[in-house]
Amino acid sequence: MRCLVALLFVTIAVAVAEQTLVTKEEWEAYKKEHGKMYEGEEDDCRMNLYSHTKKFIAEHNKRFDAKEPGITWTLGINQFTDELPGERNFGIPQDPEKAPKPDSNLSICEKIKKHIMKA
Repeated sequence: MRCLVALLFVTIAVAVAEQTLVTKEEWEAYKKEHGKMYEGEEDDCRMNLYSHTKKFIAEHNKRFDAKEPGITWTLGINQFTDELPGERNFGIPQDPEKAPKPDSNLSICEKIKKHIMKA
């Protein structure tokens, strides 16, 4: 019986992981749709961030589907899915005291790794 339960959990974990894995073809289609172009290491880092964000979106939407209290909206993939929070300010002025401090000494890949590690 324990083996059956363990197998069930492994099967569920694999199914969830497969839903959020990003293929190179999917990544290329996303970049084409949104006019994105990256080179070298940044392309790999952005793909990892896209995959991470896609997983976050899937988990959030499952909570919405389960009618979890406080989750009253769904998320979706858009042109910002491969960007870090705060990477764009959309022209909205921010109070300098409250604005996030940029990690100006870090490369975009280091910033992405740091962001993913926080999650």
